[in-house]
Amino acid sequence: IKRVDSAPKFGPVNMFKPASGRADLNEWMDVSSKDAMTRLIRPRYMKSHILPEFAFQDGRDAYIKNHQIKSEPIDYEQNFKMSAELIPKMNKLLADLDKLIYSEHYCTESAGGVSMDDI
Repeated sequence: IKRVDSAPKFGPVNMFKPASGRADLNEWMDVSSKDAMTRLIRPRYMKSHILPEFAFQDGRDAYIKNHQIKSEPIDYEQNFKMSAELIPKMNKLLADLDKLIYSEHYCTESAGGVSMDDI
């Protein structure tokens, strides 16, 4: 995003304000929600046949090999089957994230507009 936002060939530059470095947002993204998001999102990416890289089994196999889930269960299909328990957990995490958002327009008050925090 930063690269596109800073290159005139893609349109207006610096549309997004810099990231604030907020520890609470970073903690939510990198610690609190990471496991549940990984387990919910990656198996679904791989099942998405509308993405060209997953049109063939070789592409799906390469994705799984290159994007391994770090802790048990590591099997993508097994993680997909865990959706019923992961979705309520993710919903709670999203409610926690909602408390960190400043307004309906952008998440960091000090940014004064849409920033990399919002991306």
